[in-house]
Amino acid sequence: MKYIFLLLLFFITHATEKAHANERSDSVFDRVNETKTIRCGYLPYEPFITVDPTSGKVGGLTHDYLEETAQRNGYKIEWTQEVNIDQLVPQTEAKKIDVMCLPCTPDHVWENMLDFPAFLGALPYYVYVAKDSTLTKEQLEKSKFVTLDGYALTDITHTAFPEATYSSLPQTASTAEFYDQLKYRKADAGVNEDISAMNYIKNNPDIIKRFSDDPVISMRMFLVSKKDDKRMTDFLDQTFTIDAPQNMETIKKLMSEYNITTETFLLGDQCKNRTETEKGGKICLTTTTDESKK
Repeated sequence: MKYIFLLLLFFITHATEKAHANERSDSVFDRVNETKTIRCGYLPYEPFITVDPTSGKVGGLTHDYLEETAQRNGYKIEWTQEVNIDQLVPQTEAKKIDVMCLPCTPDHVWENMLDFPAFLGALPYYVYVAKDSTLTKEQLEKSKFVTLDGYALTDITHTAFPEATYSSLPQTASTAEFYDQLKYRKADAGVNEDISAMNYIKNNPDIIKRFSDDPVISMRMFLVSKKDDKRMTDFLDQTFTIDAPQNMETIKKLMSEYNITTETFLLGDQCKNRTETEKGGKICLTTTTDESKK
């Protein structure tokens, strides 16, 4: 009986060690650590990620932040390929990329399929209306809002303005098409983050304006990686979160270089009371929002 017990113990121990070995070999981190190279997927989203239409060279705030932070920690970034949002899961599962290096705002649906390590700041969302709009705050509550299928801003709009009506655009619609709904009076208002609005205004002056300087909500942003690869997510968290002191210095320097203000992009203590919405949206409360609730 003693020998049977020892034999069972051997098989159990061997199976456990094998399972741990398989877990290690399945981790993207093993290849990253061996090659000291992180293969990034990306998608143009100015000013975070830019792609030169002629050379294909990748740039932007997030590009520069990840490059500098990786180099400081002994790694390099390889900008492997452009990845559309609907390809995030298959590309990470197939290990075609190690990380989606575009700041993303997850919810419960996305978190069931992907991991979101490394806090990269937060985006305040505001209400935008046509430049000549005379809507009052009371009228806004029951106005017609443009939304985009499959994006967080749809739930944000429905939650913030439950008495409104909605005009939904397909997920494939461009940012310009979103704001054009206000331009052509197909909608009265739209909720979106400041960066896309500023990009639109730069190319289409005197078409839209911010309804109020009080953000509707502020959504936290993260990198994106393969689901349930804890060793990789731990590595990304420890290396790239902007909450780390040296990383905070880097991102503040880059914000100054890119002329990005805290109305557009929130850091550290500016992103207070970090919590989640009912649907898993990772949010924080800004000082303006906190004061408005007193």
